[in-house]
Amino acid sequence: QRAEELRKLRHARVALRAANTSPSRPTDADLKRLDSSIKKCTALTRKLTKITEESRASLMDELGKVNMRKYVTEAVAATVEGKLKSSDVFAAVDVASKLHATYEDFAPALAESLPRFVCPNAKAFAPSAAAALAAKEAATAAGLDAAEVVTPTQRRLKLRLLAELHLVGVVPSAGSTHKCVLELANETQEGDQEAYAHSLTSLAQFARVYAEEYLGIERKTEDLGDGDEKETSAETSAETSAETSAYRLKPEQQAAFRACLVGFYKKACVNLVGAQRNLLEIERSNAKRLERTGELSAADSEAYAAAKRTRDFLHKNVSTLAEDLMEPFPKLPEFIEKEREKDRGEVELQRGVDVGPGDWRALWDDEEQKIFYEDLPDLRATVPAVLLPAEEGGGAEAG
Repeated sequence: QRAEELRKLRHARVALRAANTSPSRPTDADLKRLDSSIKKCTALTRKLTKITEESRASLMDELGKVNMRKYVTEAVAATVEGKLKSSDVFAAVDVASKLHATYEDFAPALAESLPRFVCPNAKAFAPSAAAALAAKEAATAAGLDAAEVVTPTQRRLKLRLLAELHLVGVVPSAGSTHKCVLELANETQEGDQEAYAHSLTSLAQFARVYAEEYLGIERKTEDLGDGDEKETSAETSAETSAETSAYRLKPEQQAAFRACLVGFYKKACVNLVGAQRNLLEIERSNAKRLERTGELSAADSEAYAAAKRTRDFLHKNVSTLAEDLMEPFPKLPEFIEKEREKDRGEVELQRGVDVGPGDWRALWDDEEQKIFYEDLPDLRATVPAVLLPAEEGGGAEAG
């Protein structure tokens, strides 16, 4: 199924790139014949903030009927800041391609705004005061609230949109995508923890989706399909043609992307090994505490859960990067429980104190309890003789 989706995607990219590289745009006379009313343009702008796979066909149709020449800035803001789902990215690519094929100034403005959304704090994409004000006004006109829109998930999806728009020829240069990847790769775990988590997830997804096009890492055919379905010679020929004509970055560009991701991956490996060691240390500490007291505090339990979440998150994303970058996975330390020394096979129940084997405090709370159980009194000396059974041999002598 994944192989079939990739084949369809490559065919779509080839067709879109051919159309976007040399678009046949409508003339001013053609645009004047379209509906340019404020009501229609405002309504269409708001629809651009909610591009979905289901609304793709109706949006494409409406874009061919409305003249948005005076609303290109608002259309860019709506496309950049509108909410997307992962299944809607290619619908957004189609819509952006349609706008690019209609309005010459749409693609340059989009190529400038998208990286700013993906990396809002990057100095490389910092807008001028006038541009920032214009973007804010355009977003307000499109009915967008930046605080609600700029989430880590939306930033990851807009990075995919930016990468796709370059592959289909709407954004001419891969430079802005590389700057975004570089900015994400510069995040460290020692800095902002949330920012680092976002970067790790974003770059792991980027490597998974664009290993061939942006990184120059060829996928194995057997990894993409189950090999059960046999293709006809016509289908094979068409796919070979699509593979040959599919756009990919130049080798030197791919090398730059790959070096950036591999460098980030190696640092992530160090973080993963550190997280594993931290988790093991907490496990050992908790095991000792359980052995002494029989229970863990809420703080101890929460510390362990937090450490495990961190380790699991790093493990998942580092595994993804290792697979897609074809890099070796780091060797992780393991928890080896040392056998405790036992004195003559006895189990020592230590009651909150550090004691060695054979120490009476390992078994009794205090010395009085020890004496009670170990120093048994002589019952014959304390119980009246009439209550005791006669001794054997005593009766024989009496007889």
